[in-house]
Amino acid sequence: MESTMTTTPSDATTIDTTPSTGIIDFRARPNTYEYMADLLVPIYPLWTQFRTDPPPVKSLDTFIQALRANGIDRAFFTGRQRIENGRLTFGVPNDYVAQCVAAHPDVLIGVASVDPSTGVDEVAQELDHSIGERGLKGIALDFHWMKVPVSDPVFTPVYAYAQKKGVPVILTIGGLNGLFGHPDRSQRSPRHSPISRSLLRTGCVPTSTSTCDWRGATRTSSSRRRCSGSTPVSSRSSRRQAT
Repeated sequence: MESTMTTTPSDATTIDTTPSTGIIDFRARPNTYEYMADLLVPIYPLWTQFRTDPPPVKSLDTFIQALRANGIDRAFFTGRQRIENGRLTFGVPNDYVAQCVAAHPDVLIGVASVDPSTGVDEVAQELDHSIGERGLKGIALDFHWMKVPVSDPVFTPVYAYAQKKGVPVILTIGGLNGLFGHPDRSQRSPRHSPISRSLLRTGCVPTSTSTCDWRGATRTSSSRRRCSGSTPVSSRSSRRQAT
């Protein structure tokens, strides 16, 4: 597989994906203590909604061994950040992502994350450090955790930075991300920016409303209001999406 990051800007970064018949995991987040620290509380929504326990914490080396054992040659490790009052309240520092990549550069491809609410100058400084100095290969945005819709103009400076540097922006949408990461809104974001290279992940289907419908939550008007997506879909259409 040839690199997908050949770009024209002189300062553009490139992703080296060595030719291979193996698998490239586009959403790989190691369940190390550093990454799992925010997710290990028993009341975390993902565990309560699906009635399961958090995955066990493992070392980075064990995570890499598991990737290789399952035929995965390369994996994108994307950062995740939510900043409140100048402090990282959810996610991991981009320096940690870079450290993991440095430990296993033949497997991991690191992607930086930023929270645009910190301000244009702060975002540019963080990206200059993470991409320009630490060698991360793109920008990842998690709209659900920032509580800002994907189409909000606040992301325009981030998209402009990505355009200038020739790096992709990875947008986490769909699934249980509700209105903030609704797939429909991802089609509107280019209107506010010069972004030319974006990657959408989490599959887009089912959306939060079809998930609520699948769980039988749309049977009453009150439960419909608890669903964070758009117009509820019928059970029949939900089943068609799931097949």
